[in-house]
Parts: sequence; C-alpha cells; structure tokens
Amino acid sequence: SDAQAIRDKALQLVTAFKELPEAEGGADVPEGLRILRDGLGVAPELIAFEKENVFQYDFVENVWFGRLDQAADQRVFIHIAASASDAAELFQLLLEEQSYDYALLEEDEANALLRHEFLNNYFALARQGRYLFGVENAGDTDQIASLLAQFAEALPDG
Repeated sequence: SDAQAIRDKALQLVTAFKELPEAEGGADVPEGLRILRDGLGVAPELIAFEKENVFQYDFVENVWFGRLDQAADQRVFIHIAASASDAAELFQLLLEEQSYDYALLEEDEANALLRHEFLNNYFALARQGRYLFGVENAGDTDQIASLLAQFAEALPDG
C-alpha cells in the first residue's frame, strides 16, 4: 500500500540520517547526499536514498533523491557509478526503458530531455564522468536547464 511505502521510505531516511556523522567536517557524509545538500541546496529532511528498483527498474540502484519543495512532485536525483563507462551504460539503458512512457524531445551523448506521454511532465537525464543525474516530474523545461547546470557545477569533475 502507499501508506506502507511512505512509512518504509521514512524509516530509510531516518536510518540514513542516524548514520551521518555528528561532526561538521562531513568527510563521512555520502557523496550523493552532499551534492544534493551543498550543491543544489536541498534541505536534508527532503533527501532520500533508494537502494534498489529505482524508477521501478531492477537495473537501477543506489540513487539519491531530493525535493526542492516539500509539496512538489518534482525530484532531483543523482547516481554515482563505479566508472564513466558504467554511467554511460546506465544512461542508455534508462533512456531505452523510459522511451516506452516518454517522448524523447532532445538527446545527445550526455543529456536527454523526455516528456511523459500522458502526465505531460518532464524527465531530464544527464551524465558527467561517473555521475548520472537529473530531474523527474518537472513541470517546465526552464527550471530543468538551471538545475542541470547547478549539478554540473557541484560535481567534483565540474
């Protein structure tokens, strides 16, 4: 049920935050959380980690999500792959799967913008080095461009 799923996510979030170090140094803070919090300004209580079956695909794992606004459906996300080639492979797999429900509006080797066929919202996906990141459930494309630029600046390679 949705209520159980919400409770499970809340428990994951509480557990993740309990494991964060007390010190401000932040060396032990997971990189994905740090990028969302410090690079995009996502409030820590609006950050969640999904370990498996992300986007309902069994091949997508270990993704950090953040909401810029608690009331909005829009989420930013980041996955840190083992290598740039792993990130590129996941980028292609995700695009292929998303194409069943989304129309591809723009694509190059490192960026894609899709619009959901029925919900009429946007899904943006980008990669830079070993980082795969983007925005889901976005209402307009202007904000997407700004968020992807913030991600690119926040990444260590960027």
